[in-house]
Amino acid sequence: MSRWTVLVGRIGTVLMSVGLALLLISLIPAREQTYSAYGSTLQPSRFFFSGPSFMLNPQRGIRVAVNSSDELTIYLVQSNYSYISNWLYNNTPAGDYSRMWKTSMLEAFFGNHSDIISYLRNITGEVEFEYIPTMVEQAVLVFANYGNATVTYRSQISMINLVAPSRKMLMTAEIVIPIGLVLSAPWFISFWKEKQEKR
Repeated sequence: MSRWTVLVGRIGTVLMSVGLALLLISLIPAREQTYSAYGSTLQPSRFFFSGPSFMLNPQRGIRVAVNSSDELTIYLVQSNYSYISNWLYNNTPAGDYSRMWKTSMLEAFFGNHSDIISYLRNITGEVEFEYIPTMVEQAVLVFANYGNATVTYRSQISMINLVAPSRKMLMTAEIVIPIGLVLSAPWFISFWKEKQEKR
């Protein structure tokens, strides 16, 4: 058996071991911090901020469970309540602040800040989704009713705390394990052949 076969084979087994370790770590369940459920109604062509701002990162995501009587649009926005409300206040026609919470004003805000929408989903009935960012970001949830009927909804927010960025670790493991297998295969085959010859 050549030295190169042994060296490459050992590198392959190390890569497989690392990949399997990453795979196991990615399977460790997340710890959740669940906030109290919140129920509300949303008039036609109106929007509402749900809850406070959240600090998210690859190890801290958010899970949202919503039950709505009709269609709602949910945005997860890379911003905070103060920034958005100040923008709306400063851009609402003077003396007509009843328009501040209309979906037309929200659309105007997104027209100037389209790059800050991290997640967007139209929901009806019972829906649950989760979002884990790839970088650190401050986020706020926005519920918007673009329909013509009043929507009653109930939402529950949970913060997901991961041991490690599981998505990245799983992707890395999926790449590293096959490479390790390919590199170590010639070494295992040579080792097996040597054993057979000795017999």
